[in-house]
Amino acid sequence: MMQITQTPTLTKAQTAAAKALIKATQAVDGTHRDPYLENDLNFDQTMPAFFLAEAVGQPIGLLTLYADDAPGPGGVVDVSIHVLPEYRRQGVATALWQAARKVLQTAGYQKCEYATEAAFLTSHPQFLEQTQLVKDPASEIGLIAPAGSGKATDDVLTVAPLTSSDIETLLPLYMEAFADESGTDEDQARRYLEVARTDPAVASFVCHYQGQPIGYCAVDLDDYDYFYGLFIAKDYRNQGVGSRFIQLMMGQLSATRHKDFRLDVDSDNLAAYHVYRKAGFKPLTESFYLSAPTGRWALRD
Repeated sequence: MMQITQTPTLTKAQTAAAKALIKATQAVDGTHRDPYLENDLNFDQTMPAFFLAEAVGQPIGLLTLYADDAPGPGGVVDVSIHVLPEYRRQGVATALWQAARKVLQTAGYQKCEYATEAAFLTSHPQFLEQTQLVKDPASEIGLIAPAGSGKATDDVLTVAPLTSSDIETLLPLYMEAFADESGTDEDQARRYLEVARTDPAVASFVCHYQGQPIGYCAVDLDDYDYFYGLFIAKDYRNQGVGSRFIQLMMGQLSATRHKDFRLDVDSDNLAAYHVYRKAGFKPLTESFYLSAPTGRWALRD
């Protein structure tokens, strides 16, 4: 008999089990994207964000909610679902979603998107028709660089860990860089920076030019080093600063860690894609977001 456990945070044992389940599904599906297994960026950190399905004493399915937007008409929740291949088409994903759907409706969310990858859609050509899910035409490209990449120094730029005194200086630069992101206001930007600064599993870097902070990036330190929240101040773009900043961060991380590097970029952001390729990254996967206007996967009744 299947049992579903829902929780705002995962224990160490649950995290290990979730990672093993994700790797098992990726090995079969030829996928690479990992869901975020922390809730520290969610708007409501008391809301259940992880739903584990178990049968015969082992995890068979996982649903995660990434909900950094506030509830309401503009808030969008990213949903990720993994089910072991031998338990698919047995209602596991549906049961996980029904549990998560109740939580999201209670919290006041009205929109959600399901993350998937091109490899999965290619190997399951009837999936969209069967689920009535609609694929967003835009995608994200996941890129990877090998362990040991990067450089130790730069003629002009330096990098240093983010400090509390940097945050006020970086806030307007952060908000300008992510002005197109839905829901990014000063409070949210400050929360992102503070969470990254204080999280022991995250390395936060500030890029300096002649002593002046001009860029920022956070790196999630796990099975690989994942770059996110990267930006360069507007006046310093299109000058090769971004790729050199990335190479300096990789160089510092390579001195103490021996992990691959990864990041994601919107497929229509050709300027950023060029920066990452110049820094040494190569394409690994392509991700899409699916929405459900109607049907059993829709959030609203």
